[in-house]
Amino acid sequence: MEKMYERVEDLSIHKEALQHKVDRAEVALSDRWVMIKSSDIRGTLVRDAVNDVLVKWKPYRVAHDLLKGKVNGGAVEMVTSLYAYTRPTFFKRLMAQGAGALLARLFGHSRKP
Repeated sequence: MEKMYERVEDLSIHKEALQHKVDRAEVALSDRWVMIKSSDIRGTLVRDAVNDVLVKWKPYRVAHDLLKGKVNGGAVEMVTSLYAYTRPTFFKRLMAQGAGALLARLFGHSRKP
C-alpha cells in the first residue's frame, strides 16, 4: 500500500527518518562485524556452540551427571576415549578419538603425548 503525502515536506521528513534508521542499522552491523573479527569473540562463540551441541549428546550428559557438573577438557577427553572403544570399526574409533581431542582443546585441556 502506497502512502500519499499531501506536502513535499512530509515526504522529506519521512525519507530522513528512514535514512536515519538505515544509518543506525549500518553502524550496528559494522560494530558487530568488528566484534566477530576478534579471535577472542569467535573463540567464545565456538565454545558456546560446542557446549550447546554437547548438552544434547547422551555420552556427554551421562559423564556430566556422573561428575556433578565439573566438566573440563580432561573429563571430555576421557569420556570420548571410552566411547571410542565401544565403536565397532577402527575408523569410527579413530573419529571418536579425534573428536575427543578436539573437544578437549576447545575446553582448554589436552594430554601431553
